[in-house]
Amino acid sequence: MRKLLTLVLFAVLTMAVACSSGPEVRSDVDSTVDASKFKTFSFQPEFGMEGEGFSPELGPLVREGTRSRLEKLGYTYVEIDQNPDLVFDFHLSAETVREERVKSTAKPTSTGVGGAIHDYNVPSGEFQNRKEIIEYEKGTLRADAINVGDNKLFWECIVIGKLNRPENSEKRKEAVEGVLDIVFEEWKFKPAS
Repeated sequence: MRKLLTLVLFAVLTMAVACSSGPEVRSDVDSTVDASKFKTFSFQPEFGMEGEGFSPELGPLVREGTRSRLEKLGYTYVEIDQNPDLVFDFHLSAETVREERVKSTAKPTSTGVGGAIHDYNVPSGEFQNRKEIIEYEKGTLRADAINVGDNKLFWECIVIGKLNRPENSEKRKEAVEGVLDIVFEEWKFKPAS
């Protein structure tokens, strides 16, 4: 069971890379707050993606990627006990989705040895419909930035998409980086100089 959860959670982080049409991305911000006043940040001691049943590799990858992006923007990392302006948290969930699709194909007009189809001369309207049941995993990654001064959610970004499973640590890191790129495209703030 633990191995399954680990695979699912790494799969969640690859959803942005796996979706050919791209993931669904939503973000929201508390527009009543002056975002330029935030200068420091930290992380929740334990993300909503860490602990029992989660891969120990996942949290550090997300922290490392988030920290580098925020520091490039001019924010300063501090430990949680040093009263940061913002505290970041990440949550993951996954669900199995089952879709029924109908495929229409032309009926063959002749078959050869062993049933091989040789000819598709199809008069108008001669098609066969075939139902397919497609099952896949859909994942949701939620990133939160909490305004410590008000103890309220300042910013939230949700990424939803079809899942993929990276085979090794290098590909998992690439997947985490790819999803964090999408998340931080939604972060439109910088600290005041």
